[in-house]
Amino acid sequence: MKSSHLVISIFRILALLLIVRTFVSSQEQSLVLEVKQSRSTYLKSESIYIEIYLHNFSNNDIAVNWLSLDLGFLNLIVKDRNGSLYKCKKPSTQAEQFQLRLPSKDTESLVINLIPSYGVGDWRPFPTKKYLSTGSYSVQAEFNSGYGIIKSDIISFNITEPEGADHEGFLLLDKAADLTINNRLQEAITILESLKLRFPKCVYTPSAFKEQIRIYYNPKMLDEEKAYRTAKSLIDNYPDTEYAIFGLSSILTHIASVGNNEKIRREILEHVCKTYPQSKVGEYGKKIYDKEKNYYK
Repeated sequence: MKSSHLVISIFRILALLLIVRTFVSSQEQSLVLEVKQSRSTYLKSESIYIEIYLHNFSNNDIAVNWLSLDLGFLNLIVKDRNGSLYKCKKPSTQAEQFQLRLPSKDTESLVINLIPSYGVGDWRPFPTKKYLSTGSYSVQAEFNSGYGIIKSDIISFNITEPEGADHEGFLLLDKAADLTINNRLQEAITILESLKLRFPKCVYTPSAFKEQIRIYYNPKMLDEEKAYRTAKSLIDNYPDTEYAIFGLSSILTHIASVGNNEKIRREILEHVCKTYPQSKVGEYGKKIYDKEKNYYK
């Protein structure tokens, strides 16, 4: 009698394990990880933005881990053409409690600049001091969803040396970085202004705006109003780039610092959404606005 009860208990446990395994497998198969890039060729020290998408193709909402490098759930496998692996320089701490609800037929996305986390050279975040050498590279994303590891397809890109006006722009940006490192901030601002005026179409010019914003937020030269104006100019000149997203984030940071700012914040987000609806910064602004709009009523 006891043995028959034992057999029944074992069968129940096995059936439960099978149900759990089937559920986990179903959730894992419903999730698809995708990586994209806006182009496949970059110049040395140019920012390399990788877009990562987590799709839920199921008919149910799914609770998944955060799509995050910082929390350790996401990993990018970056290799050069010789197969050498570039490891992430950004420390991560995996935390079990960080989960999000991914609605049915919805997508969670993340944009990552490879250079700060996977580049070589100086540890400081200056655009010409940290880089990937010229050559060919591949990138694949891995994500611990909470139901298992899912992987994206592999994408590839090339890095080449700058020439002509781009080379001149690179030298100016590099000089400004040296001045910033040595706390000669006003001189760095002057060099960055020169780069913007002399080479407006140079691929490094958006970085000049970005570095100016950082300098204006430096405690040794704090000028939030100039940072705000530079960020707005960055958005107006390059709305369909990730640099513009950095600019909008800087503006929202500035607005938050002055307090009592809901009306100004709403107006800025509405302006970006209406002025640049089909651009990267417009889509980014709309995502923020849609999440916050109930608070504005």
